[in-house]
Amino acid sequence: AHEESLDNALRTQLQEAVAKTRQSLEVRAEAVRQVAELARRRLQPVPVVECQSFDRAVSSFKTARQSWERAVQEGEALHQDMERQLNDLRSARPSSVDPNVYRERLVAAERIHADVKSQREALARADALAREAQQRADRSSGDYRRTTEEVRRLEDEISGLRVQRSEKETNATKLRHKANTPSLEVMKQQAAESIERNLAQARELQVIGQRVQQGDPDYLRDGETRDMKIAELTQKLANLKKQHQQLLQQQKELDFDPVALNDQASRLEAEAADLGRRAEELELRRLEAERIRSESVGTSSRDSQEARTLQDSRDSLARQLAGNEAEARRQLALLQPMIQEQHSGWQNLLAKQKKLDGDQSRLKGRLEEAERCAETEAQMRRALAEQVESLIDHLQSMRGFLQQVDIAAPPPACHASAAAHAPATADHFAGDTDPFGLPLAAPAPAPAP
Repeated sequence: AHEESLDNALRTQLQEAVAKTRQSLEVRAEAVRQVAELARRRLQPVPVVECQSFDRAVSSFKTARQSWERAVQEGEALHQDMERQLNDLRSARPSSVDPNVYRERLVAAERIHADVKSQREALARADALAREAQQRADRSSGDYRRTTEEVRRLEDEISGLRVQRSEKETNATKLRHKANTPSLEVMKQQAAESIERNLAQARELQVIGQRVQQGDPDYLRDGETRDMKIAELTQKLANLKKQHQQLLQQQKELDFDPVALNDQASRLEAEAADLGRRAEELELRRLEAERIRSESVGTSSRDSQEARTLQDSRDSLARQLAGNEAEARRQLALLQPMIQEQHSGWQNLLAKQKKLDGDQSRLKGRLEEAERCAETEAQMRRALAEQVESLIDHLQSMRGFLQQVDIAAPPPACHASAAAHAPATADHFAGDTDPFGLPLAAPAPAPAP
């Protein structure tokens, strides 16, 4: 019953609140209609005002101006830097050395190098002449040696031929003397008899030896032994054998034909005469070779003297050249640092000049870039002008729209009426601290466990 009564009370309170809210809503419905009508008249579509294109045009125009200004500044800075470098190059010196001193040392070095060059050429000519003279001297000396050897060879050959001729003449004389030996047959018979006697004595000694060996004492003298007798017989037999050989040789020497010996002697005499003719011919050749050798002695002496003179002159030139080369090396050693500094300075100046050439290209690029930036700035300026005209059109359209809306809007009378009713409703709801106005029921006791 309590729950039912509470439900009824709440329902009644809700119905009263809904009725009051409906009354307030009916009061404000006219105000809503007036506000909606005002909004319909005033909230017409707003004309489009495109500002982004204008902003982009302004940004592009500023960017083009900045690029143009930067290109112009860079071109002016580059041009000023090039003028400064050009002025520096006009007054620049390749090194810190005094040009007059450097030129004087260069002239002195060139002069001594020219002297060295001329002396080298003179030395080369003197060397060539000395070599030619030495070659002539060597040829003359070689000719002299060859003629001397030829003379010596001819003398040796002539001496040999003369010795052979002398030997052949001697042998021929001996042969003729032998062929004309008197009592040749008697001497042959005596040699044969001597050989027979020698053989008989040998046979007799052999018989005595055999008997002594057999022990026959008849051949032994008093106090003589068999061995002593055999030794004596052996010695006599050896002497007889040697004598026999001599007798055979003598017999052999006597065993010749006088006619054959005379013929052999004639041949030897003819050979000796031929050797004499050959010796005379060689003697003529030797005399000619001796004459040539005498001439070659003078030629070799003259050529040797000329070679020594030219060699002395060449050595003198070589000593002078060595001294001048030493002086040239000394001056070059003193001048080398200046030359290196001068060359380095010229290289640096040429590098700067090349840099100026590169800067010329860069300046041309800067000018072309400035022209392109000027063209871009003009294009952006024209585009910005077009955007300004478009923006002006849009803004004028917006002003016309605002004026039209301001003219078409009625006075807001309904707003006062709605405001008069609104606070009462608000106060009415504000006073309802407890919209239901019923005390809350106490909580039910908890069930026993």
